Formats: sequence, structure tokens, C-alpha cells
Amino acid sequence: MSERNRWIGVDALNDDSETTGIQVALVNQASLILEADETVKFDTVIHQMGKGIRYYEESGEFMFAQPGDYKLHWQVATDGTQMLRFVTFGIKINGAAYHDFALPVTTGLLASDAIFSTTSPCTVVEFYNKTKDQVRLSRHSPNANLVITRM
Repeated sequence: MSERNRWIGVDALNDDSETTGIQVALVNQASLILEADETVKFDTVIHQMGKGIRYYEESGEFMFAQPGDYKLHWQVATDGTQMLRFVTFGIKINGAAYHDFALPVTTGLLASDAIFSTTSPCTVVEFYNKTKDQVRLSRHSPNANLVITRM
């Protein structure tokens, strides 16, 4: 049985009354470039509330133990693109594009919010660079921050 299946089956589904949330950041980015369609791989879990969301640093995936409604807030400090005059970040749910955040700037602290629903245990969410170009991250840390909370 995989680690993910054990986690879902053991205790994460047993208590839907607890507050569930996670805050992650990208603070030790080895490369300051996010390739087109690259999932952002946060390297630091700042805070974890409850057991309902698990983050997998190696893949950049968030797994949700329980169906429900969630709010996602993100910030990315960018320092331009190769050719484009806008930046687009997005959310994938179970590998399918769900929501885009297209911003008409390429440099600065970019931020937005989304509300989404999960309908089954083991739902996987990714935050990724949907820009059809490389995006340079700021040299200043943190490069990115993301918060997900269950509503």
C-alpha cells in the first residue's frame, strides 16, 4: 500500500470537524527560473493545521483527504519573462487545468485568490506557471508563498 493510500485510510478521513490548512513557501530556490508549465515546488512548510492536506515537495502536489470547499491564496515575486508582457499562473486539479490567473505585469509581487471544491478523497492540486514562457523569480526570498484553507 502506498504512503498516500495509508495516509488517506488511517486517520485523515476520520475527523471532518478540524480546521484544515497549509502554508508553504519557496525560500531556497536553486534556480531562479520557472519553465513554462512547470509546477511550483515549494521547499518550506511554514504551518500545517490538521491532517486533511498533505504536501509532497518532490512533485509540488497537494493531496486532499476530504471532499470540501477550499480557498487558495498565492504570491509570487517575479523578475520578468523572456518575451511576454504578462504572467499567468494556474491551478490543476487531478492533472486538469482548473483556474488561471493572468496578470498584465511581469515584475513585482504578484498575488491572487481562488476558491475550489474537491469532490473525492485523494484529490491532487498543483500550482504552476501557465505562462508560455520562462518566468524569472525575484532574487529576494521568499520567491513564492501559498496558503490553502478549508472553508
